[in-house]
Amino acid sequence: MRAHLSAPFGHRNCGVTQMGLMTLVLLFMGSVVAAVAVLIWYRKRSLLQFAIPAAATISAGWFISAVFRWDFVGHEYFLLPLVLAIALVGALVFIYQSGNIVAQVRRGWVPNLVLLIGVALPFALPASLYVEFGEAPDEVELTFPLPEGRWYVAQGGNALILNHHRRIWAQRYALNITLLDETGKRADASGVGDPEDYFAYGAIVYAPCTGAVAAVEDGHTANADPGYLAANPAGNFVAIYCDHADTTVLAAHLQPGLPVAPQERVRTGDIIGRVGETGRTSEPHLHIHAVAGRHTDPESLLLRAKGIPMSFDGRVLIRNDVFDVKF
Repeated sequence: MRAHLSAPFGHRNCGVTQMGLMTLVLLFMGSVVAAVAVLIWYRKRSLLQFAIPAAATISAGWFISAVFRWDFVGHEYFLLPLVLAIALVGALVFIYQSGNIVAQVRRGWVPNLVLLIGVALPFALPASLYVEFGEAPDEVELTFPLPEGRWYVAQGGNALILNHHRRIWAQRYALNITLLDETGKRADASGVGDPEDYFAYGAIVYAPCTGAVAAVEDGHTANADPGYLAANPAGNFVAIYCDHADTTVLAAHLQPGLPVAPQERVRTGDIIGRVGETGRTSEPHLHIHAVAGRHTDPESLLLRAKGIPMSFDGRVLIRNDVFDVKF
């Protein structure tokens, strides 16, 4: 198997951050320097008054590119907001060069408000996506559990805006993974209710590590009853206690008819199920998360155990990452 990770923002797990504060600072400084350089070129006054809002605009475009689920409209467009933000800065340079509008904006409270927003956004928006306050636990290295294809991370990351699992202690580093077609979409145009319209549905799920099956939940089918979903949020799942680490990994929302049983030994790459739509889920996808220690009861596996990050091919994935798998 050959795997290639497309990480649009170049992140790597760095202890307290996934992207690395140095990369964040360099991107911010680069946007400021670019704006200042343009203004020096045009020999205009009030460089700071323009440079900071320009940097804020670029950061805001980057923020939108990072948080939006691009599998809805096509992953190929994920840089569009960032490109538009840069274009907007270019338009502002043109307006600034003309001088007639700027003379009006300089007066009164407007410049102060622009400066305040400009100072806050470049740091608050991107940093809120990647910084995890406190000491982050070491990640467990796993083998990517899905077959050939372009696999897209729909939920994942250190911030609630990137990963809705962050509210749950055991699932705080969980990933939701779906399959993209050549246009970067997760489903046919009609894929709003039929599970088979989603490209991930029915895909084989492989064991991400060698170990013993710690727990299995099977027999659930797709069910929209709220009471049923509340009692069975993960649907059908398989949990494996990995030999190489004191870690239990859980794969959820699988189709019924799982081919493994508790206490059975599995090796990395063994088939443990297929992507389904069981449990509390809005669409077919693979949910996977890891917890520290050996756990067999669903409450610990899904709620109370300590969640830890997972790395695949040396990378910790977040939303909008694409993992290309080829055999």
